[in-house]
Amino acid sequence: MLTLNLAAPSRSSMDLNLEFQTAEQEEFFYSKARNNCFSGGFGNGKSWVGCARQFMMLASFPGYVSLIGRELYSDLRDTTMKTFFKICPEDFILGHNVNAGLTLLKNGSRVLWKHLDQFNEQSMRGLEINSALLDQAEEINESVFLILDSRVGRWDQALVPEVLKDAHKAKTGNPWPLTPLNKPKVPNFFDILVNPDTSYHWVYKKFHPKSPIREPKYFWVHSKTVDKLNDPATIAQMLKRDPEWIAKYYSGEWGTSSAQIHFMDPMSMIDLNHDEAKEFLREIRNKATLYRAFDHGEVSPSCCLWVAFYKGVYIFYREYYAPNLVISDHRRNISDLSENEQYSGNYADPSMFKKNSQKDGAFWTTADEYLTSDIKQPPIYWEPAENNEFATRNRISELLSKGEEFRHPITGACPSPGIFFIKRSSEHNLGCSNAVEQLLAQRREKLGEDQGKTVFSDDRAKDVTDHAYDPIRYFVAMHAKGYVTVKKNVPPRSFKAFEKYDMLRRVVRPLSQRNGSSKSWTN
Repeated sequence: MLTLNLAAPSRSSMDLNLEFQTAEQEEFFYSKARNNCFSGGFGNGKSWVGCARQFMMLASFPGYVSLIGRELYSDLRDTTMKTFFKICPEDFILGHNVNAGLTLLKNGSRVLWKHLDQFNEQSMRGLEINSALLDQAEEINESVFLILDSRVGRWDQALVPEVLKDAHKAKTGNPWPLTPLNKPKVPNFFDILVNPDTSYHWVYKKFHPKSPIREPKYFWVHSKTVDKLNDPATIAQMLKRDPEWIAKYYSGEWGTSSAQIHFMDPMSMIDLNHDEAKEFLREIRNKATLYRAFDHGEVSPSCCLWVAFYKGVYIFYREYYAPNLVISDHRRNISDLSENEQYSGNYADPSMFKKNSQKDGAFWTTADEYLTSDIKQPPIYWEPAENNEFATRNRISELLSKGEEFRHPITGACPSPGIFFIKRSSEHNLGCSNAVEQLLAQRREKLGEDQGKTVFSDDRAKDVTDHAYDPIRYFVAMHAKGYVTVKKNVPPRSFKAFEKYDMLRRVVRPLSQRNGSSKSWTN
């Protein structure tokens, strides 16, 4: 139990007792991390502890500003707001305006109540708050989370009472910490409360301990439905539901949806600091067989992935992901990143080789634009990749699974996945980020529901971004077991032969190709 001693104008002070019902509530309440997530089944007490934590900040530091938000206003008003006022004593409230979404406390602190379904980006950019709490965050867009995250800690007018300064010095022997502007620093938090969703949801990717791309400093606590906090008849009804429903909403398990196509073991992520990355990249450049895979976008982003076959596994070691650039920019950027590496294969989206435009009286392809000497940037020779969606999808999943035939390329651990990604970090900013995120985001298309259970087709959902996923497919398709490239000879003196000769005549080729000294393409 926690007892707060609050100063109230109507009396000298009041005591507020907060009693935790579970160890998870207490763990979340006392977290000192800046970003925190309380996840789990229905009725596990997360809304109560989230509101209690915000009220502690508001009551302890006069002038503190908290934003409490939810997707829909009706849900915010009927649930989250009511939970907060069960905790906040009436004597501590100066005023509350439901329509304005504002609660004023008698110590000068404020609560901003926001429904986020119509919360535009421009209005959020002007917010100055200390902390934020998002209830049912799985309903909220990631863009809202990212903008609010940049506004936490912007308000600098909250005060630290002398009694807290004295207690801190007595306990630690140090004065209260200061901001860069030499003002007493108040704690600032961004807390989210969520019911579980699929493992391609942004909350899972950023917070869940099993996510290979989670933020290491983000705090996570999980609790299943707490029976003693709910009506026994309700619990009995919940346990009669479909097993998948029980796993998700009672046990609070993430990633139980059969919609997700690929699953990745955290072992597949290689996290290296700057020096380790330089040394490992030097090693694979000298010893591995290297490849590139590319997906070109006219309006959408273009993505190039660099892959090394090393010690029997595939390592995606570099990522280029750029929107709104012309082909000359892509040619220059990819060539610069490639340095002097030599590649045994350069695979690209087969649609790049479709002749759909005219140039100099002849049909032209996107792949030709990466070759032509009319653009004064280094040419890149792409070859069309296999595009068998279903076979490739299965092969990717096989390589992501641990097998006795694979070993970790650094530690030698076995069993191991067959695909690895060098993680992008502040110390290695050319590592893979979009590729991993989009790989895990791919899901099957929803057909409908049958007795409360969602039914999915085999087709991949079209509304999921795949610009960095497609190069993975192209590469794996060209290296799937049993795949053999059959090259047909062009009949001499055919239209195809003359067309090929004319194209090669107008293209500047690398010296290694002119001399016929190498079969690997080099930029």
